[in-house]
Amino acid sequence: MKKNSGILFLFLVILNTKAQVSTCSELGLRPVTPNGNDILKIYYDGNGTGVGGHGCWVHHHPNGKDYVITPHSWDREPNEFRQTLIKNAMQAITDARKEYVNYGTLNNQLYYILNDVNYSDANGETFWLVGNKCWMRSGVPNLRNSSNEIKRFVYAHEVGHCFVMENVPNLNNQYHSMNHWFDESVAEFLASEVYKQINKEYEWARVFDVDNQTYRQPYAAYVLWKYYAMKKGKASVVALMNAFAETPSLNSRLNYLKNIAFDEFFQHFLFDFLKHKIPDSGNGDPIPIENIQPQETITLEPLENKIKLPNLRWGRANLFRLLIPSGYDLTINPPTGSNLKYFQSLTSKIEGVNIENWNYTEKINGSCSSEIPVWIMISHLNKQPLSNLSINYSLYKKSNCCSGFDNSKCLASLTDKTEIAANPEGVNGMFHFDYKIKSNIEASKNGKIIKFKNLTYYVNTADGSIYFPKESLAKMVGKISSKDGRVDGTIWLSNRQMVTYFYDAIYKKKRAFTVNANKSSNDVFMNEHLGFLQFFNNQADTLTTKERPVPLPSTSKWQRISHGYAGKIINQDSEAKMTIYLDCNPPPIATGFPMIGFLVGVVKDHRIKKCNQLIVFNKIETGNDYIQAELLQISKESKTFNATSYKPSGLLKGFTKGPRTNMQNVKVKMNELQRKAIALGQQIQDLKNEKRKCRETTKGDPSFCNKKYDPLIKKAKNEAKKLQYNLMKNMGVEDMIKN
Repeated sequence: MKKNSGILFLFLVILNTKAQVSTCSELGLRPVTPNGNDILKIYYDGNGTGVGGHGCWVHHHPNGKDYVITPHSWDREPNEFRQTLIKNAMQAITDARKEYVNYGTLNNQLYYILNDVNYSDANGETFWLVGNKCWMRSGVPNLRNSSNEIKRFVYAHEVGHCFVMENVPNLNNQYHSMNHWFDESVAEFLASEVYKQINKEYEWARVFDVDNQTYRQPYAAYVLWKYYAMKKGKASVVALMNAFAETPSLNSRLNYLKNIAFDEFFQHFLFDFLKHKIPDSGNGDPIPIENIQPQETITLEPLENKIKLPNLRWGRANLFRLLIPSGYDLTINPPTGSNLKYFQSLTSKIEGVNIENWNYTEKINGSCSSEIPVWIMISHLNKQPLSNLSINYSLYKKSNCCSGFDNSKCLASLTDKTEIAANPEGVNGMFHFDYKIKSNIEASKNGKIIKFKNLTYYVNTADGSIYFPKESLAKMVGKISSKDGRVDGTIWLSNRQMVTYFYDAIYKKKRAFTVNANKSSNDVFMNEHLGFLQFFNNQADTLTTKERPVPLPSTSKWQRISHGYAGKIINQDSEAKMTIYLDCNPPPIATGFPMIGFLVGVVKDHRIKKCNQLIVFNKIETGNDYIQAELLQISKESKTFNATSYKPSGLLKGFTKGPRTNMQNVKVKMNELQRKAIALGQQIQDLKNEKRKCRETTKGDPSFCNKKYDPLIKKAKNEAKKLQYNLMKNMGVEDMIKN
């Protein structure tokens, strides 16, 4: 009997489970909206794509109140994919009901239709209430590629519309076109409160437009409702929506908002949103905002004292970006000139100014070396634009700022001689250097950024040659030694050739490998450095500009004690923008070379001050690529590198003396060797092919073919070996060739 009772219980459970799915006709479902839309007509008549006719299925929610409707073609027991869709809709209804009662009521029954219809861009749609039933629908094709979490978010958004309809009775009145924005944005806000970790609503926050249109933005204005609920309480959301729905015109709505001080609240909202200070409901991360553009950027002028603002529109952030010129401090007053009510804020991120309610004169410190941006935001809820507003300001010269130096302060003229002798022209001599330089270097090429921090090298002030010790090379390239050998150092010669000194552990030889580093090189460092030297030599293809130099890095020690210039380097097929900062105090360092140092250091300034100057920062930009260097230290310190035991090697052997034009000889020689190598390789292959054809066509003993072609092939191979030997001999590595 007990066994039979268990079977009966199991049968009843199964029967009860089956009973959770009914047909639409069994429940007598045939909803028609107030405007005559027969919602389920296509399910009964069968004339709708993606629906199929023959009625529909009703999946009962466990709460006994809500339902999910599916087409007859889905069957009573849908496949696994469709079952997951139904479960997601059920879960969204459960979660939404639990959250939304914190804001108002949700007593109406919920009917969610899922089908195979593609509703264009609409992921979901909510119909008007039919009696006490709220109808919604979503097409599977619209959400097929979305995660289950996103699907539930969309379903909860549609339930949010049902909540708005129930709690705002006048939503669907003759002013509904004025209510659409908050109908959508509140539904989005409510869904974000149900599913706090998904952050789908961020898509709308990022496109919330604070300037080009009013706050009444469908979907995107969810962040405004989020902020309102956060500041005024959850119950305030329904109260404000009803107030909107009960006011018949825009003017009456604006008057109501001003009566409840919403205009002041709106300014606070804009301020916190723009400052990334509105936390989301998940982890408390700031809700993102992007593409903040000022209505106008205004560079303040020392000889003027007033800014006349254009007409300011209502319901948005009227943003203005003011630039304090370098070398000045600013005193600025709040805007005046209108009898209408408005609110203003003042911020300067660099100087730490954050004044939400700006009502008094403020002083903002400028910078000695760069412009300082100051943002002004004004908002109001007057239907007519604000006009005749102006801002009074004063600029004051900063004290202790560098504005360049006069020529009487020159401590090393262009003709002064240095004490050290120039280094030898060859690559295997004794090299001497008299100054040490430390700098930070950063470069970007095709989006890839490389940085060298605290890079140390030595310079010869007579010829400008640069010595990079092995420790610095390790910073730049990483590992410089292995079982095969080690790099001992690199010298950039005055003739713009780079020599790397290497110990070959395999052959127990010290080698000096030379590579070209002149202007024909593709190396971004060398190209820009050499173009930069042209600028100070007063070349015709360079020029100074009236553009303001890019600001110094905020951590730079040269703030206030350097002066910036902007210039251009014009090449045949490109144009580079250059920014340099010169130390206010000229260096007492003489040099016999146009510049000592890489991008920063002592330069013979033929263009600006006719004196040796110290470049402390340099940035050269070509398109999106750039290279910059900042001087950390320059000090007198002797350094010697003994290269007498290194054997000249590399493609430039024999051409490392004399002018740069000798590089053309190298190209000619290498092209000749390359042509000979290709010709010999082709000759050997042709002889092998002829030998093979000979053996295929000869009847009887094919040894005749061997006797004819083997000597020719051997001769060609010997010539190739001789060519290889000559090539390696020219490179200085003939000892690597085995006998």
